[in-house]
Amino acid sequence: MFDSFSFGCITWDGEACHYDVVVANSQLRERGPRPENHLLEAAELQNYLTPNTKKVIVGTGASGVLQVADDAKQLMKEKEIELLAFPSAEAIQLYNKEADKATVVAVIHSTC
Repeated sequence: MFDSFSFGCITWDGEACHYDVVVANSQLRERGPRPENHLLEAAELQNYLTPNTKKVIVGTGASGVLQVADDAKQLMKEKEIELLAFPSAEAIQLYNKEADKATVVAVIHSTC
């Protein structure tokens, strides 16, 4: 579970991460290379989905700078996956409240 969020630092189970993270199947990993740091596009998002994904929670950063691209929104609609986007501090709280974390993917931006 997420412990905390502050600008530039996401803490997961006591581990401080100074980079963007993705959680799928309750496993944390670094958000992979992407053409645009402040845009989450369908091609990137597709890489994080599992066959069990029913919800994606996007942490848009401390100030909400990360945007979810229209093609990513369309992908979620086509796959009938709920998409939520909130500033990262709120997004990690939402993730932590999820009862069935195996069906939730979180993409959390660590800075702006």
